[in-house]
Amino acid sequence: MEGLGLDAWSLAMREDLRPWANAGLRFVLCGQEVSALKVSRETSPDSPFVQPAGVAPRPATSPRKAAPPRPWTPPQASPQTPPAPESPQARPLAEEHPSRTAVQGQTPEDNDLAIFPWELFRPRLRVPSRQVWTYWDLGLDFGGQALAERRELFRNILKNLNLPSGSVTFWPHNFEHQGTLVAQPGQFWRGVREAQATSLVVFGQRAFKTLFPREPFSHSSFMHNDLKITVLPGPTQMLAGDAQAKRIVWDTLRNRQP
Repeated sequence: MEGLGLDAWSLAMREDLRPWANAGLRFVLCGQEVSALKVSRETSPDSPFVQPAGVAPRPATSPRKAAPPRPWTPPQASPQTPPAPESPQARPLAEEHPSRTAVQGQTPEDNDLAIFPWELFRPRLRVPSRQVWTYWDLGLDFGGQALAERRELFRNILKNLNLPSGSVTFWPHNFEHQGTLVAQPGQFWRGVREAQATSLVVFGQRAFKTLFPREPFSHSSFMHNDLKITVLPGPTQMLAGDAQAKRIVWDTLRNRQP
């Protein structure tokens, strides 16, 4: 059998010693005889590893070589899940950080998480209207928290101007959400386009800085995307009895009429 490439003595080897033999170990240097490593060169007749008569021996197999160790690489961090979107209540109001979605020459739609109630507000938009009026607290007046004094103020202004019916429509640039006003100027400009307006009257600094955050505030008029923009004092000043604010509003609106 040795001529066939087999070591007959290894057939009787204990299985717990076979990995050492397969790795090439044949002799162990010891100071005294170790019976655990002593194996016979002759196979016992009743050994389960004795080759039966008339059966050809299996071809020799070379010992398996251990695979070379792979170089260690640091573990790769798994891709992070994109952070969850910011909740609407965490979004700063325009009065603290004016929105930059509506700058001069641009009218993009908003991407705010809080959904503007377009379907609820749209029936109150008069189409067509030559003028659109807006002020900061209009979102409250549209949302069921209207202040009677504020509504009466604008009713008196329109009555004294004696404008033709349908000349003016009010349209908010914000809406009430969870107790705060959320500015969405993009939805405001959408309403202005649907109204087919040719002019816009903005009452108060809050409303103006929401719609034109990069423009300096002043009581003045200028052109924006073929719209005539008129900036006036807000209703809060007029309701507080500010005579100068009332005079500016009245003189400007009366003189700007055709």
